[in-house]
Amino acid sequence: MQKYFPHLVYLILFLLPWQTRYIFADGVSSVYAVELLILGLFLTSPFQGEARWGCGLHIKFEHRPSVRLLGLLLVTSLVSVLLAINRPLAFYLWFHLLTAGALFLLLLDQRVSPMAALKVFVLGLIIPIVLGGAQVFMGTAPSSSWLGLAPHDASTLGSSVIEGAASRWLRAYGTFDHPNIFGGYVATGLLCILALLSRHGNFPFSRGNTKGLLLVPLCLFSFALVISFSRSAWLAFLLALFVSGALLLWKNRVRAQAALPFLSITLLLIGVFVGVLSDPVFSRFSPELRLESRSLTERVSEYQQFSSVFLPRPLFGTGVGGYTLALEKLDPGKPDWAYQPIHNTLLLVLAELGIFGAFFMLLFAASVDKINYASIRRGSVRAITAIGLGTILLVVALLDHYLWSTWSGLALFAFSIALTLRLSEN
Repeated sequence: MQKYFPHLVYLILFLLPWQTRYIFADGVSSVYAVELLILGLFLTSPFQGEARWGCGLHIKFEHRPSVRLLGLLLVTSLVSVLLAINRPLAFYLWFHLLTAGALFLLLLDQRVSPMAALKVFVLGLIIPIVLGGAQVFMGTAPSSSWLGLAPHDASTLGSSVIEGAASRWLRAYGTFDHPNIFGGYVATGLLCILALLSRHGNFPFSRGNTKGLLLVPLCLFSFALVISFSRSAWLAFLLALFVSGALLLWKNRVRAQAALPFLSITLLLIGVFVGVLSDPVFSRFSPELRLESRSLTERVSEYQQFSSVFLPRPLFGTGVGGYTLALEKLDPGKPDWAYQPIHNTLLLVLAELGIFGAFFMLLFAASVDKINYASIRRGSVRAITAIGLGTILLVVALLDHYLWSTWSGLALFAFSIALTLRLSEN
């Protein structure tokens, strides 16, 4: 069983985008099939050869402060569950947090290759991206209970759409619950492709180099990033590209020159796709349009409501998933879709876990950043990819809530944080 451990982790990463799940009788709580795979592998890890550091996982000593802080965060969040507005709902959502923590630990195992993990993550997104492209151009997304796909249609209220000057476009969902999540995964995958292409420092069409095949997913992912129509994903990727490129130029000019063709091709591809889809793309930056105006108004009102949710329960918060319940108590009688978490993951964590939980979250993030920046000072080129992944997470966290409020977001958070540590290893 021990020799199959890394392959099982890669299988989990490949299946991560799929939303197949069992929904309980309340219609709200659910458990995802990939979560069961994660927990099954984590719980059997003590029996896979010699146990290293208690749980049977082979985790480097330098990562153990982050692991301990993650444990404290899980315990604190469990306390918030016991004090939550709705304990059963909070517990189900805490289960997703626990599973994401298990995924984080599996990826820290030294038997798992970080570069192989990047490749598998990219491969796992290809089918969802093809689905996303078909959804945009057909204007509809068929459902499948076995694959975890919900129905969406450009003409149906509730679907995420773009209203252009003369058309109505369905945004790409892929296999995810929302286009913004699709965009976050694609932005992360596109950065992974660039890291893989730039790794050896030669252009992909040189003789004997098979990396030219990676230009196909580079084109595919660039297109997918555009059709997500996710402003947070666009900004996150462009800032990650800028930060990574600046660090690469500062630390290793030779590698920066080798990476320049890939960066140029990526920006060129994105520019071409933006030009082809200029009407829906530029509609995302037109506040005079109905949907964009409503989106901006909702974002402003969310920040105005935050203090009303946070201040009554400042120490331990509303409990995991309790933010929308607190909003409903403050302003009852609205339809369910009207109650949304604040589009800021940092503030959402503060409101749901309280000051104590947010404190441990910040300590956990600081422990990861300490290793990242130490690796940058040593001149590690792989650590620059880690900083890029962290940049995407930070931007998305400041502009959206799905990194905390959904299983897919938690899984993306666990993957990105674990890979930043693995890529920054001494």
